[in-house]
This record gives sequence, C-alpha cells and structure tokens, in this order.
Amino acid sequence: MRVLIYAIGSAGDVHPFLGVGSALQGRGHEVFVITSPYFEQAVVKSGLGFRPLGTVEDFERLQDDPNLWHPRKALGVVLRKAAAPTYQPILDIARELHQPGNTVMLGSSLAFGARNARELLGIPFASVHLAPALFVSSFRQPEMHGAPFGQRAPRFLKSLQWSIAAKIVDRHLLPDLNRFRAANGLPPVRDLLRDWWHSPDRVIALFPDWFGPPQPDWPSQVRVTGFPLFDEKGIREIPTEVAKFLDAGEPPIVFTPGSAMAHGQAFFREAVKALKRSGRRGILLSRFTQTIPSSLPEHVRHFPYIPFRQVL
Repeated sequence: MRVLIYAIGSAGDVHPFLGVGSALQGRGHEVFVITSPYFEQAVVKSGLGFRPLGTVEDFERLQDDPNLWHPRKALGVVLRKAAAPTYQPILDIARELHQPGNTVMLGSSLAFGARNARELLGIPFASVHLAPALFVSSFRQPEMHGAPFGQRAPRFLKSLQWSIAAKIVDRHLLPDLNRFRAANGLPPVRDLLRDWWHSPDRVIALFPDWFGPPQPDWPSQVRVTGFPLFDEKGIREIPTEVAKFLDAGEPPIVFTPGSAMAHGQAFFREAVKALKRSGRRGILLSRFTQTIPSSLPEHVRHFPYIPFRQVL
C-alpha cells in the first residue's frame, strides 16, 4: 500500500507522523511524507519518501510572526498562512502519487487540502489529531484560555460556547477554502470545527485514552491509538557537551516553550530564576539563541535540540 502523510506544523506536529510513517514502512508499506522542506533531512534520514509543501522561507516567516502567539490573532495567522497555501500543492502531490486502489492518505489537523483530494480523487483519508483539545465535546472539554464556560458548566452552555467557536473558525477559514473548492467543482464546507475536519473514513486520535478518554459526542469513526514517541535520536548530531553535562550531576530540569517559539525570552528568564532559587540543574532547549539570557549560571546550559529520550 502507498501511504501519503500530510503533516503541517512545527516539529511537535511533524515528528509524530515520522513515527507513524516509520512504523508503516516497517510493515511493508511505501510511505511519503509531505511537509515543509524544513523537515526534509529528518524525513529522508528516517528512510521515508519526501515531497515539499512550500519553502523553508515560508516556514521561517510564519514562525517569526509575533501574532502566531497572540491569544486573539493566532488562529487567523495559522489558518491563512499555514493551512490555506497548501490546498493546491496537496492536491497536486496527491494526483502525482496516487495509485488507484493502492493509496491511502493521513493528514494532520491543518491538512484540510487532503479532504479536498479525497473528494476529487476518491482516495481514502484518515484525519489525525494529536491532542484531545481538537475534539469538540460538551461532556469533557479542555480548559481554554479566555473561555467563559469551563468544565463544570452545564452541557448546554458548553455546547453554546462551541457553537460560537465554530462560527469564529468558519469566518477565518471558510472563505479561502470554499473559493478553492468552488474552483474545483466541490460544494461549500460548513461547520468545519464540529464536523468537516474529521474525515468520514477514519479519525485517529494519536494519544492514549488515559490522556484523553473518548467522549460520547466524539465522531463514531474515531480510534484512539497512543503516542508514537518519535524524536530525532540517531538522525540529528547531538553536541558532546550534552552527555558531559548530563553525567556531571543530578538529572536536570528541561525547559522548552516549543520548537517554533521564536519569542520565548520571558519564558527562559523565568526558568533561570526558578533554577537559581531552587538550586537545581537545568537545560534550556531552543534553537532561537536570541531568546536565551546572555549570562547563564554554571548549573544551567542551553542547547538547540536534544532528543527527549536522552534526557527523560
């Protein structure tokens, strides 16, 4: 079977799909990962096929946008700059690689273009969500910043809250998406958050049920699997100083705000303060050196990347 994996996002979004792809390849399938060229080396060194979505410059321009982390502006930035530009490339790559009767697709939460390819080309498609927060539920919901109704609210209020959230998402995303669909002879999409971004073929919850127990109002085609636990150990060269520091004392506390967080200065300042007050050893993980305090105490080190298996 040929498997096309569309992974849109930063390392935390792409790495799980490399784990899935490697497992599928180990079972004899032919796997292509379609993602930003920023991750090409990781894909190729994992032994998987690669096709690019956008450019490295596109990826870096998005991660450098301060509005990507803004509580009100982030959604629009992600949908307009990360999802919408992929609609045509996803379709083009699906047409290139499609072997009728021998192809399936997997796509991350933002790979809306794969739904278009499913409808146009008839390729079976599984939506893959990495976190329980991506499933709308009026039973058990995530605690969301700025949300007026929390988990203890009555179900009708939580349902109302999700209805409002769905309209906001539709307002940001559907104009571009439906223009693309109309140009390709597809009907318009409605209610993306609560319905359309879940493929009718299969939805994979890529986490264990202890982390996110399935709820009665989740789609019936959801299957909860578990964490792939993939990192780039053996793929990316790790500085020798890492092992030396790990062996020099008690296990350190590791701080990272995420692989694409280019504005983490305040986060790391507070991390260093906490380590100084506690007297604990620490590692600050970020490839953005400008976010790291210029002077670190002897018991704190900065590294751009360490596979978590090496430190946890």
